[in-house]
Amino acid sequence: MLRSSEIENITSHFGCFLYGDQEYPQRSWLITPCADAELTKDQRQFNMEMNKGLVAVEWNFGSVVRYWKFFEFPSNMKVFKPPVA
Repeated sequence: MLRSSEIENITSHFGCFLYGDQEYPQRSWLITPCADAELTKDQRQFNMEMNKGLVAVEWNFGSVVRYWKFFEFPSNMKVFKPPVA
């Protein structure tokens, strides 16, 4: 999905960055945690600070599901889903 999106063009055009977890590759527009086995003090601090942002995002996604239960079930997200009696 990432490869087929226009996110790289959008971020480079506006000069912004995205933060991804360690599953994503390092790119000029995508910041990921340092993954070496032996990290420097600065790298550990960087990972710790970036993790705070990741936790905040995860909490917000949890709030969406909690307040709008509709999003909790993928079957409810189908376009033009017919009503069931």
